[in-house]
Amino acid sequence: MNAQSARTDPVSDRRLLRQNVFERLLAEIIDGRLAPGRRLRDDELTALLGVSRTPLREALARLDGLGLVQTAPNRFTRVAPLASESLFEVIDLLDALVPLLVRRIVERLDDDTLLEAEYLERRIARLPVEETTRAVGLLLSFGERLLDDLELIPSVITSAMLALVRYAVQRPVVLIDAGGIPAVQAVLQALLDHDPAAMNRHAEAFLRRLAGAIRATWSDAGASAPDEESVDQQQRPEPVEEA
Repeated sequence: MNAQSARTDPVSDRRLLRQNVFERLLAEIIDGRLAPGRRLRDDELTALLGVSRTPLREALARLDGLGLVQTAPNRFTRVAPLASESLFEVIDLLDALVPLLVRRIVERLDDDTLLEAEYLERRIARLPVEETTRAVGLLLSFGERLLDDLELIPSVITSAMLALVRYAVQRPVVLIDAGGIPAVQAVLQALLDHDPAAMNRHAEAFLRRLAGAIRATWSDAGASAPDEESVDQQQRPEPVEEA
């Protein structure tokens, strides 16, 4: 293989471009820059993202499979509504899985993990209430690293989890009403105390409060943008760099 071919691998470049388009659209749907109900038109998005139609359509198909985009052939492609019954389904599932997840996390505790948990608890304690979403995200990332080889969550649950994260990002009050930063600290403190029963109690209580908080904001979140709203009328995505 010569230096030129080593620098440019067309297959890898296309794969990276497709992933970049998908991740950009996913991020903008999660944080609401692509608002619920917003029409997603191929010609506008290809021009704005600086990509061809093929990687865009592949990204939209993946997002459709995750339930974040709705498609009606020859009619429309749009961002899915924020409110969905799958939010409550995934909360119920997580509630059922809490004991297993806690047990697996406790089994993997070592000195390095405990030091990381102590640092994380101090870091979260300094966050203001307005950054509750960040605190929950830090805790989830910590748990995900400890469970990264656990083949437990099927794709349908991944879809529902994304819907839950999207709702929390766009309606952060639900995390505050569910207990906010003190609830995150309680879970971490139970971990530091090697008390899986307390971890179970705090996590399950948080999920119950979260379900109630989501119900309280349900009617507001169910409203979606008009079908005819175009990409030009909202914030435009940044172009995706070619690989």
